Amino acid sequence: MPSSIKIKNSQSDDSSLDSLFIMVMSQKQASNKYMLDEDVVDESPVAYRTPAEILDELNIDKRTHIDLPTQSIGTVTGKTGEGVCERTLAIIKPNAMKFRTEIENRIIDEGFEILTKRTVHLSPEQASEFYASYYGTLGFPTRIVYMSSAPITVYVLAREKAVSHWLKVIGPENVAEAELFWPSSLRGVFGKCDNVDNAVHGSADHIASKWEIRFFFPHLILEPISQDEVAEEYLNKNLNPILSEGLAELLRVKPIDPIIWFAEWLLWHNPNRPKLLPEAIARTKT
Repeated sequence: MPSSIKIKNSQSDDSSLDSLFIMVMSQKQASNKYMLDEDVVDESPVAYRTPAEILDELNIDKRTHIDLPTQSIGTVTGKTGEGVCERTLAIIKPNAMKFRTEIENRIIDEGFEILTKRTVHLSPEQASEFYASYYGTLGFPTRIVYMSSAPITVYVLAREKAVSHWLKVIGPENVAEAELFWPSSLRGVFGKCDNVDNAVHGSADHIASKWEIRFFFPHLILEPISQDEVAEEYLNKNLNPILSEGLAELLRVKPIDPIIWFAEWLLWHNPNRPKLLPEAIARTKT
């Protein structure tokens, strides 16, 4: 070991080696970044916090690996059961970017809607934050170097049971297992030889998906997705009665310009229109 690199005995643990490894690779990649021929890499900032801070927020022990569950544990609307739409995060990793068209076609064929997407080139620090749950594991430095080596494309997908269904579509994390037992999964088709270069990423559960979406899309508004039954109930209760009353009045009055008349009638009879108190009406100029 060159004399210019010294590691204190009191600090020679896994975290110091990981930090040293990531620092060296970060300097090496600084002169090696490239742009995709067909895309403009999104250079807008991704909010950065240290791995320790994000581990504290997620309440995850840094030596614990998150195993992928087989079912979703929640939904966007906070309900459970059939027919509830969810969101999940999907990532096409660096070596699978050349198969992006095929992967996007599979996403559509599986009934997902792509709500938004962006192509980014993560720094080692950002990759470390995103994969903070793997911190301290044997392959953590390799994972960080790989995920920050080239641009990736990130998607927000939506459909019924999106989290669990996307995990089934991509297959198990281990590529050899995917090729043997789930050969038609995305990892079985496009994955390479290990748990890192396995083509795609999927949120482990609803809690993880919500945080991961916020990580890559900090300005995306995650409002509950309205269901058909909920929308129909709202229309029957709030909109249809006022429309029926207005159309009946339109037929009775028969104005010269029915469109303008009906628009003004709706403005004046809007049930959500602010109502003036009696004393405020008394002070209103006439």
